[in-house]
Amino acid sequence: MFVLQQITLEFGSRVLFGDLSWHIKPNEKIGLIGANGTGKSTLLRVISGSTLLLPEIFQREMI
Repeated sequence: MFVLQQITLEFGSRVLFGDLSWHIKPNEKIGLIGANGTGKSTLLRVISGSTLLLPEIFQREMI
């Protein structure tokens, strides 16, 4: 299960995510859609662990 809790990610003055919370359950299928530059790839990097966040706001568990 992936759990994102109250994540805010900014680049300069631009807010990509503001107070984002998301739970992805095992075997759940998801899709990300949005305009170019809105943070889709960045969110996937956060989920995969390529972009590190503070551990108290991000839990990644393989079940």
